[in-house]
Amino acid sequence: MKKNQPFDYVVYLQRPDYRKYDLVSTILILIAIAGLSFFAFYENLNSLSYFIIIILLLYQLFVNRRLIKEEETAGFENSFFVIAVSFLLLPTDGSMHFIIAILYVVAAIFERQVKFQQQLGFDSNGITINSLPKKHYRWSEIQNALLKEGFLTIDLKNNRIFQKEIDLDISPFLEAEFNEFCRLQLNAQYLRVSSAN
Repeated sequence: MKKNQPFDYVVYLQRPDYRKYDLVSTILILIAIAGLSFFAFYENLNSLSYFIIIILLLYQLFVNRRLIKEEETAGFENSFFVIAVSFLLLPTDGSMHFIIAILYVVAAIFERQVKFQQQLGFDSNGITINSLPKKHYRWSEIQNALLKEGFLTIDLKNNRIFQKEIDLDISPFLEAEFNEFCRLQLNAQYLRVSSAN
């Protein structure tokens, strides 16, 4: 969590375990390598350019494996875009190449969304979540918001509860400051409603 413009506070949520996504992405790249190899060698295409693309894809897989072992976030989206372009540029006839390219573009977009670190911005207007589409909750929609022991809990008035682990340890002082900020916003909202009635 940190103070960040235009918000008073930005809370970064813990990233989930991406091993399943990484495994599926690796399999998709290996399938593409096999398909591109088939077209390059059996269709008598310009084998050198496809050989270079295959080497680049294998190198990216190697780099991603190292990142995963070091518990870093591996990115496969660039490989998916290279694969999509490679299938679009195949000189052989067939709409199947176009469909495969579209599927790899969708996989790249999906991977970017899945691995996008979720952040919540807090200000006097409410809470904004950087999801797709972006969500915004006004303080009038919130019953309580609290940060305690590494967990952010937002209790909405529609009986939904949002509880997630935050990404970094924060000091007790910053935690207390954040909780006081939320309490003041909720109290101000309560006073506005009370004076309106």
